[in-house]
Order: sequence, then structure tokens, then C-alpha cells
Amino acid sequence: MTGLQNKVVLVTGASSGIGAAVAVDFAKLGCKLSIVGRIAENLEKTAVNCIAAGCLKENIFQSIAELTNEEECEKIVEDTCKYFGKLDVLYNTLFPASVAKAALDQLTRALSLESGPKGVRVVSVNPGSVEDTAIWERSGICPTEEKLQAHHAKSRPMYPLQRLTNSAEVAGVVTWLASDDASFIHGVILPVDGGITCMSQYMM
Repeated sequence: MTGLQNKVVLVTGASSGIGAAVAVDFAKLGCKLSIVGRIAENLEKTAVNCIAAGCLKENIFQSIAELTNEEECEKIVEDTCKYFGKLDVLYNTLFPASVAKAALDQLTRALSLESGPKGVRVVSVNPGSVEDTAIWERSGICPTEEKLQAHHAKSRPMYPLQRLTNSAEVAGVVTWLASDDASFIHGVILPVDGGITCMSQYMM
């Protein structure tokens, strides 16, 4: 992937799951990172993994914040720009449900119309079911390992690929979209769902 070396990337939800995997992937590609999460201990683990992936310690800026607070969101951006002098890429790890998903899709389209003339690309990545346990923990649901495996076994046949995705797989899509290789991809909602959107509900 081209064009990511020394880019400043802000990753929210970086304490675990997809957000943590995205941060590590950007670290591997030579990016400078501003990582945000709610749990300091978990965020520090992500920072350690980013360093192991090749990112210098001084090129990682950590913030503990609650993204439902608008002032905290603004402060994260301000602090990132103050620390690095710029911000090139923003990746938000959201966990919307129900109608919020539709709202997020429409927000992506609206922002793309507003930001496109300024040279800022906006893309939404919609993953299918992810096997990582961090997704369940973030939702407040902590099933036993037995129940989790039973759920996965029941879910896999719903997908044409007959499997679920994982955080690393989604992270690879995110870093590619942020690179120059995807420079003409803008305003789209990209499913990373193993083809489940092609399935009829009667086939599930």
C-alpha cells in the first residue's frame, strides 16, 4: 500500500477489537498514531502492540475519552494536531445498532458531498459478524465460551463464504482504503460481510 508512511492517523475505539487491530495495521505501515479508548490498561496494550509492529514510542499519542461527549471529541482532535502538527486520517470505530446503522450510512453520504471538494475522502466500512470476543464485551454481553462457539456455529451457514470475519481482516480493508491505492473511493458504504447482504432472509 502506498502513501501512508509518516501519515498521522487518529483511531478511536483502539482499546480492543477492530479498533486495536486497525491501529496495529497502521503502525506496520509506518504511520504515526493517536489512539483513543475508554480503558487505559487496554489502550496501553494496543500501544505496546503498535510499538512491536514498528511504530516508535514517541509516535504514539494516547487519549482516554468518552466519544458520546462532543467536547471530548473536539479535544482529541485538537490535542492530536498539537502533538503531531497535523491530522491525515481519522478512523472511528463505532458500534451502532438498529436505526443508528442507517443514520451512519446516510451521514457517510452527506459528509462525502461536503468534504469531497476539500479533498477529504469519507468511507464507511460495514463488517459482518466478527468472531473476536472484544465485540461482545463492548456491547456488555459476555457469553460463556461454549455459548459463543454455538452462536458462531449457527451464524456461519448464513454467509455464502460459510465463515465469519475477524478484526485483522477488517483492519486490512481499512488501511487499504486510507492508502493512495484507494484514492478514488469516496462516499461509499463498503460491506465486509462475506456476501451476507446477497442472501435472502428465506435462505438463512
